Amino acid sequence: MIWQRYFVRELVKVFVLVIGASYFVYMLIDYSTQAKAFSALTFVQITSYYLFQLSKQAELLVPFALAIALIKVLSALNTRNELVALLSAGLSLKRLIRPFLLVAFVCSALLYCNFQFLQPYLYKSFDQFEKKVLKLGSHDIEVGAIPLADGSKLLYHHVEAKTLVDTYWVRSLDHIYHIKRLSFEEGGLPLGKGVSILKRDERGRISKAAYSDEKLLPDLLLSTETLGHAIRPPKAQSILELARHLPWKETHLATSKMSDHDAATATVALYKLTIPLLSILVVLGAAPLCVRFGRSLPIYLIYCISLAALLVFFTLFNAGVILAKNQVVAPLWALLTPLLIVTPFIGWRYERL
Repeated sequence: MIWQRYFVRELVKVFVLVIGASYFVYMLIDYSTQAKAFSALTFVQITSYYLFQLSKQAELLVPFALAIALIKVLSALNTRNELVALLSAGLSLKRLIRPFLLVAFVCSALLYCNFQFLQPYLYKSFDQFEKKVLKLGSHDIEVGAIPLADGSKLLYHHVEAKTLVDTYWVRSLDHIYHIKRLSFEEGGLPLGKGVSILKRDERGRISKAAYSDEKLLPDLLLSTETLGHAIRPPKAQSILELARHLPWKETHLATSKMSDHDAATATVALYKLTIPLLSILVVLGAAPLCVRFGRSLPIYLIYCISLAALLVFFTLFNAGVILAKNQVVAPLWALLTPLLIVTPFIGWRYERL
């Protein structure tokens, strides 16, 4: 219908304007702080970098832009009495809100596609770009840990392609391998270069028992697929990739049931599955505030309440992420609790329309 297309068109125009304006301001501020590093880059590289940043910040930008656009359009329709005219024609408030819900579902679908396709691809291209060219995170010490099926553990400093650099294979407290470079090839055995075997002697001291320039390690049971999942941060993996490695049985259990890497995987997977739903909650929560009828509509109060509520929700949600990653609270409950708190109230307000 004509009025539905009109609603969608107005909402999309304001939504795109808010996204573009806010991100343009962010680009100006960021570029001014990174100008020296950017001076050696081409225009295409800079544009690609900011596309990557937009993908990383999309789950934050989209709900806020949608909330601002929804309040702007609905309040304007209300003050111009266009909603009253449509209601007098026999349309219900819930039906008038459907076009906005449609846009919210599209935004949620786009965020899911961003997590599934765009973010993993861009992380492969630009994660190292940030560290090497822009020197972001260069002061952090990269130490990774990979638990193995036999109970031993790999500790490594950093990764180059399919090679772990400066690796410790802790088979037990009395038996440790120090490997300068540990490489994994598809279908082959792990190959260590600069391998020192450390063992505990009778006096309880760890000392070097043997050394090899190169050594095959057939007892190190780690497939290239598992290696790829372990060395790539969970935020750089797609939803389906995370789901394949997600410890489903442990996500809802008490704390200290998972390794740190499994806890991070479960937390990021649940985050990527739930945060796109916020776009739908934004419409269901803010729309009833904008369709009140009276002498004057407190538009600025509606903006303040809606954006403050959204900010509080993001704060609680990110707090849940931190608690889940540190296994203070089980990931499932840490991330679902904010949704379970706000969804019944929002649903009740919407049902009263």
